[in-house]
Amino acid sequence: MPLKKKKADIGISTIMIWCFENLITTGGICIVSEGIELFLKYLRETAELNRIGEANENEENNVTQDLLHSIEIEPHTYNEYAKLSKMLKVSRQNRRNAMNLKEQTAPVKEWSEQNLPIIRSLEQLLNTVRKLERKSENRVYTPRTKILEEDNVKSAGI
Repeated sequence: MPLKKKKADIGISTIMIWCFENLITTGGICIVSEGIELFLKYLRETAELNRIGEANENEENNVTQDLLHSIEIEPHTYNEYAKLSKMLKVSRQNRRNAMNLKEQTAPVKEWSEQNLPIIRSLEQLLNTVRKLERKSENRVYTPRTKILEEDNVKSAGI
């Protein structure tokens, strides 16, 4: 039965519940490292999206200033003013989209920054689990007795 997440409590238990609900299986074998890896990847990608949103917002602010200064200082025809107005509208919409992206990803980025020890611990956990998964992939059993030798099996009537 899947565990339910509590929205108000964001801590290590929430992270582990998220990982538990998102475990990946391959050939019926549970790949525990995948859940941890996906969560860490999500944190990294969200921080990157936040940086992209901030950069795009700054770029669109500069575009807006260029357009406004052009309207203010340079002489234009009626059609040129119309084109500049449309360009200004597109720039402002792009800026709004960038701001939305930055605002929506900010809480995850801030949580990541505040919980760096937990993230480092999860990275170490991921390495440990991956080592154990690799170890179990190539596991070979070495018999401790001679019970499975061909003579013993024939004499037992099996």
